[in-house]
Order: sequence, then C-alpha cells, then structure tokens
Amino acid sequence: MAAGPGGDRFRETDQMACRISEICGVIIIADLSPDGDLLSHGLTSIQIVRIIGALFREYRVSLDPVDVYDHPTARELAVLIRERTEQGTDV
Repeated sequence: MAAGPGGDRFRETDQMACRISEICGVIIIADLSPDGDLLSHGLTSIQIVRIIGALFREYRVSLDPVDVYDHPTARELAVLIRERTEQGTDV
C-alpha cells in the first residue's frame, strides 16, 4: 500500500525528530530518543539557549525557552517547528 500525503508528512516529522534528538543529545550530553523528555536531564537555561540556537541554524525557525518547556521532547519540537514553518511564522 502506498503512503499518502499524511504518511510522507509523518515520515518527515519522524526524521526531523530523530535529528532534533541528536542535536539536543550533543548539547546536554545524553543519548536521547525522539520521545525522551529533555527536562528530565536537568536542562539548564544555557543548554536551552544553545538548543534554540542550534535549531534555528538547522531549521531557520525562532523558538523561545517556553517552547522547549511546553514541548519537551524532540518529537514535540519537530511538530512545533513543522507547524511554524508551514504557517510562515518561522522567523
């Protein structure tokens, strides 16, 4: 069975979530899964700023520290980033 447009979007978001977990894992020095809770690793404000900067460089989307607290997994951040870029509210 061929994947429809929704399947492609899911696959792209899943790939993005994996990439975001890699980026965050390097910054907080942890092996993260896309569904791993960033906050459970004792995230510091400096690490949040570094994550926001890295995600801006990678995806050209502006995030606030509150976004990381409200979307504490790589998968949730991927969905947020995708929504913002699709709505044109990326920068």
